[in-house]
Amino acid sequence: MVDMSRYNKLRINPDRYNYDLATNLPLRRTFWRIADKTVLFDNKTYCILAIDIENFHLINKWYGRETGDELLIEIGEALKSIDAGYGTISGYMGGDNFCVIFEENDDVINLIRKRISGIVNGYRGHDITRAYYGAYKTADKDITTGEMCDYAYGALEIAKQHPDKDIFWYDESMAREQEAEAKLMPEICSAMDNGEFTFYLQPKCILQTGKIIGSEALVRWISPEKGFISPGQFIPLLEKNGFINKLDVYIWDKVCQTIRRWLDEGRTALPISINVSRADIYSMDVVRILKGMIEKYNISTEYIEIEITESAYVENGSVIKDTEKAFKNAGFKILIDDFGSGYSSLNMLKDIDADVLKLDMKFLDLNPENNDKGVSIITAVLDMARQLDIPAIAEGIETDEQLKLLEILGCEYAQGYYYYRPMPISDYEKLVDDKDNVADKLIILKTRKNDKSYLKEITDYFWKIADVDLDTGAYHFIRRTDEPDYVMTPRPKTIAEYADRYIKYGVIHPDDVSLYKEAINLGRIKKQLDEGKERGTYQIRYNMDGTYKWYVFEVTKPTNYSEDNRRVLFTWKEADYQAGAREDAMDIIYNTFIKILRADFLHDRYEPIKSTQEDIIRDAGLSGSIKEYIDKYIDMGVVHPEDAGTYRDFANPDRVLEHFRNNKKSLRLIFRRLLDGEYKWMELVVSKSKDYSDEIPVFIYYLREVRYIYEDTMVSEIEKKKQTIYSQGK
Repeated sequence: MVDMSRYNKLRINPDRYNYDLATNLPLRRTFWRIADKTVLFDNKTYCILAIDIENFHLINKWYGRETGDELLIEIGEALKSIDAGYGTISGYMGGDNFCVIFEENDDVINLIRKRISGIVNGYRGHDITRAYYGAYKTADKDITTGEMCDYAYGALEIAKQHPDKDIFWYDESMAREQEAEAKLMPEICSAMDNGEFTFYLQPKCILQTGKIIGSEALVRWISPEKGFISPGQFIPLLEKNGFINKLDVYIWDKVCQTIRRWLDEGRTALPISINVSRADIYSMDVVRILKGMIEKYNISTEYIEIEITESAYVENGSVIKDTEKAFKNAGFKILIDDFGSGYSSLNMLKDIDADVLKLDMKFLDLNPENNDKGVSIITAVLDMARQLDIPAIAEGIETDEQLKLLEILGCEYAQGYYYYRPMPISDYEKLVDDKDNVADKLIILKTRKNDKSYLKEITDYFWKIADVDLDTGAYHFIRRTDEPDYVMTPRPKTIAEYADRYIKYGVIHPDDVSLYKEAINLGRIKKQLDEGKERGTYQIRYNMDGTYKWYVFEVTKPTNYSEDNRRVLFTWKEADYQAGAREDAMDIIYNTFIKILRADFLHDRYEPIKSTQEDIIRDAGLSGSIKEYIDKYIDMGVVHPEDAGTYRDFANPDRVLEHFRNNKKSLRLIFRRLLDGEYKWMELVVSKSKDYSDEIPVFIYYLREVRYIYEDTMVSEIEKKKQTIYSQGK
C-alpha cells in the first residue's frame, strides 16, 4: 500500500490555490506533484484511471450550475473516501474530469467504477449523464504522472466512442492510432481552409419506377495530393476533436449555395437533405444558422430537408424535440435517419413530428438465420408508418431480392446502390437535367391521422411507458409524466428497485402491494410470456397528489419478443371507466356513416377514415386532391347527373371556407349518388375538424344513406325548388 504520510501532511493545510474548493481534491499540477513523489521513487506497478462525465455541460445548462457543482462534490467525496480506505490518490483535473492513481489492483478499479458510475449514471433521474474511464498501467518507470494522464485520457476518448463499454486500457495500438491522428489533424485543418471538402449527392427514388425525388448530401474530402479520402478516416477524428460542427456548417452552406446556383441557371432543383447531428444540436443554434443560410441565398425551405438520427431522440428526446419543433416552425421537413435502430422506435413516433422515416438499412441485410425477424421488423415499421401517414424511405437497397420484398410490403421510396451511388454534383446535375429521370411528384406529405390508432392512444392517456429487459431488469422510459418522481432520486438501477421504491414510500396502496409485487415480478412475467400469454393487466391504486387513484398497469409482449430479445413494455394509465362508452360512440358513428373523409384545404389533400369497397376501388386511381375528387366523382357518374351542379357548388372548397369563416354550423346537402350499383338518396355533412385552424383549415366530410325520409317527398321538394329557380330565371 502507498505510504500516505506525506500526502496526508499536505492535506492538513492545503494551499487554497492548489486545491479545488468544491471537491477538496488537488488540482492538476498539484496532483501530478503529489503522485510523482510516490510513483517515481517506487518500483511497484501503478495504474492511473481518468474519469469523464458525458454530457456534464448539459446538466449545467438545463438544471443550473448549482446542480452540476453538487454532482462534482458527490464525486469528490466518494473519491476521498476511497483514498482514505485504499491508499489511492485522487485529483480534480477541471471541468468534469478526475484522475486516480494507485498500486495495480483490479478490486480497486472495480470499486472506483462502481462508486462513481453509481453516482453519475442517470444522476437524479436525468438519463443524460454517464461515467467513462480510460486506464493506463505503468510500463516505463521514468514516466511522469502528467504523461500517464495523457495516455489514460487517450484511452478515455476511445471508451466514449463505444457506448457498450465504459472503460478502455491504453495500449500500443492506441499509441499508433494517436500518432496517425496527430499527423492527420493538421491536414484536415488545412483542407478546410483550402476548400478541399465538398459533398456528393445520392438520389432518393420512387421504389417502383426509380424516378428521382431528391437527394442526400454526403461529405467528401478530395485531397490534391492523396485523392479521395474515405469519410471513415476523418469524421470520427473530427467528432472526437470537436471540429465536426465546423465541417457540418461548411457543407450546409455549400448545399444552399448549390441550390441557389441551380435556380439561377434554370436547372432542375430537387430537395437535398442534410445531416444534423446530436453534436450540432447540443453545441450550436442549428435552426438560427440554417434560417440564416436560407435568407442569405434567398431560397425556400422546401429545398432543404433535415435528417436527424433516431438515436438522438432516444438519448435525449426533449432537447431534440424542441429543436425539431423550431425547425418545423421555420418551414423545414424532418426526416428520421436510421429509423428502427433504437429499441424504442416502435413507440417513439407518438411524441415526434417527423415528416419522413428512413428505414435503417441493417434490417435489409437478411440471411437465412435472421430473415424472419428482419422481415417482421420491416413490416412492423412500414405498417406503423402507414397508420400515421408518414412516408418511409428504405435506404441501403442493393439487390433485386431486397427491392421485391419492400415492394410487397408496400414501401414507396428507396435509396441505395441498386439505384445510384453517391456522385459528384456535376454528375447529379446531368442526371436530373434529363426529365425522364425525375418523378412528376415529390414525396406527398399527409396530415397525420386522428383516429383510434394504438399510437394515438399512447399520446392521449398513458401516464408512463417503460421498455424493460426481463433478463437484466434494465429499463428505459419511453414516456413519463412531466412531474418528477420525487421518490426516484437517485435513479433506481433496475425496474425491481423502481417498484420497491414505490412500495417503500407508500405510493402503492397497502392493500394492493402484494398484487403489485406479483404484477412486476420479472421471472413470473417471463414464464407467462414463454407459455404464450401476450398481455398482463392489473388495476392498482397509486397515491397521486395525496389521493389514491386507480391505475391500469399492463405488461405487453412486442411482436419481436424472443429468447434473444426479452424486452417488454410496461405501461401505466389512469383507469378510465368511460372508455367503453367512447368506443360505443365511435362504433355508432362508424355504423351510421358509410363514408368519412378528412380534408386538408391548405394542402388540397383528403384521406378516407372510412369508405365503401366501391369507393376504395374508385379512389385508387386518384392523386388525393380534393378538387380532383369532386370532379372525378361527377365525371364517373357517381353523383346523379341531375344533382351534379348542386353537388359541385356545395363541395367547392372556396364556398366551404367562406361558410365557416362566419358560421359554426355544419353544412348539409341531400343528393343522389351510387351505392351498391344504384342511385340512392344521401346526406353529406361537412364540419370543422378538431385540428381546424385559420392557417390550416381541416374539415370532416360525413356521408350517410337517408332512409327515414320518403323519396317521393324529397323528389317533390326538389322539383318545387327547381320550378322556383326556373321561374325566377324567366
